[in-house]
Amino acid sequence: MPNQMAETVAVAAAPSASETRTIAPATLAERCTALRALARESGLTRTPAGRRALADLVEAARAAEVQLAEKDARIRHLESLSVTDELTGLLNRRGFNRELDRALARARRTGETGVLVLIDLDHFKPINDTHGHEAGDRLLIALAERLEAATRTYDRTARLGGDEFAVWMEGADEAAACRRADGFLAAIAEEAAAYGELDPPLGASIGIAPFDPSRRGPHGAVESLDGLLARSDAAMYAAKRAGKGRRAVAAPFDPGAESEAESGANSGPGAAGDGGDAERNQGPETA
Repeated sequence: MPNQMAETVAVAAAPSASETRTIAPATLAERCTALRALARESGLTRTPAGRRALADLVEAARAAEVQLAEKDARIRHLESLSVTDELTGLLNRRGFNRELDRALARARRTGETGVLVLIDLDHFKPINDTHGHEAGDRLLIALAERLEAATRTYDRTARLGGDEFAVWMEGADEAAACRRADGFLAAIAEEAAAYGELDPPLGASIGIAPFDPSRRGPHGAVESLDGLLARSDAAMYAAKRAGKGRRAVAAPFDPGAESEAESGANSGPGAAGDGGDAERNQGPETA
């Protein structure tokens, strides 16, 4: 009898292929109900030992489901941490580049334009030196909140590291990006007022790079992620060379020049140095 009981439990725990099709509903509760029905049909529940074995099996299944749910939650949490800036809660560089890559792929399919805005704070270090790093952190958080508040739900906002931020404006054009940049320059001036007279004043150099999937090379090539990042970076440094505290719009995408530019520059914001060309430099919008 014990051997027969063990065989019956094994059948209930590991059904045949034909049985699997009948006891594999979507939820654990449905599976447990089906398992109990199968156990009754097989005679497993006719004895106390069989009923205990079935109850233990059901309880083990429920415990396994809880453990799997907890594991999935931990994985999602770790994945979130890997793409989120710890201080501000915005995307970090890794998360932003991933989202930007997806946005560009979507724009290539739909033909929709967009704009990459790269923001590098000017004269931020004196805030840390004079008021302490906690004050600097509070300022970065406040600026991140101002930037996020002015961003649409389908845009992407990031702190790339240090005092550098980025925004991808989905479906936007150059004029809209310039207005957004001017608003952020004004917000910086307002937040900096809490720290008294700053010499030199806190500001930002902003590089604006429109993305137009209709601009294609002779072989149908569309601007790459690295190319767009390099153009926005070059525009940001052009704004710095022009006096800081202003915005600059990148030169239009040149399909013929991208491969040459990529061979001499690293990918990602902040890698282009002071090189690159930009045009339509704009002076400070705020005093």
